[in-house]
Amino acid sequence: MLYPKLGRTRRVLFLDELRGVCLILMILYHAAYDLNFLFGVDLPFYSAPFAAVQLFICCNFIFISGISSRFSRNNLKRGLVVFAIAMAMTAVTYFFMPQQTVRFGVLHLLGVCMILHGVIYSPKGVTKRSPLLGLLVCLLVFAFTWGVSRHYVGFLGLYQIPLPSVLYTQYFLFPLGFPTPDFASSDYFPLLPWMFLFFAGSFLGVAFREGNAPGFFYRSRSRTLQWMGRRTLPIYVLHQPVLYGILYLFFLGLEKAGLR
Repeated sequence: MLYPKLGRTRRVLFLDELRGVCLILMILYHAAYDLNFLFGVDLPFYSAPFAAVQLFICCNFIFISGISSRFSRNNLKRGLVVFAIAMAMTAVTYFFMPQQTVRFGVLHLLGVCMILHGVIYSPKGVTKRSPLLGLLVCLLVFAFTWGVSRHYVGFLGLYQIPLPSVLYTQYFLFPLGFPTPDFASSDYFPLLPWMFLFFAGSFLGVAFREGNAPGFFYRSRSRTLQWMGRRTLPIYVLHQPVLYGILYLFFLGLEKAGLR
């Protein structure tokens, strides 16, 4: 469905707002991460609530990014830009925070998925197929490959098929989801299974692009969340250095005051 006068696809404001909520949760999550691992504050970081928040944030970011790929005029270019930023983050963390090096994080994943989307799909070609079928197949494969980095495939651990151990002996396979025993990355989102969540979002994005989603998704509720959601990439890139700087100055002040 198009605006009758503007002649452009309607913006799905709910997705901007949901991205804004996820950004707020992500900032709080990473603040807790920094407090725990960088500033020595004892927090139950590996408890179920923290894990649930992380999973909620990541799944929404990746799924929404897949939906948004239907609105991009050039996914290939967008993917190359995102992947370049991801590699810059890898370089910065490697040289300045080697213990926190990001070798294949969520930006690497999204960049590669956007590139693949730009190469494989055309706006006209996919809409001729069944978006619903594509959505369901991608979600099933996502569930089936959930445990690849843990050496198995199966449906969310309920039915496990062990994978050959040789797959986890070649270092260069870690982007696919086959990390070696000594592999470490402070943020790790390999193509298996996460690319299938991205492409599930892409198939759902067909309905959003054509204006076939319920009107709820197109209505405005929070301009602040929308503003944040439209600036996801710069906020994602900048929030950690800003957080670290604020916390560093805070604890430095406590130390100077003799309170720590």
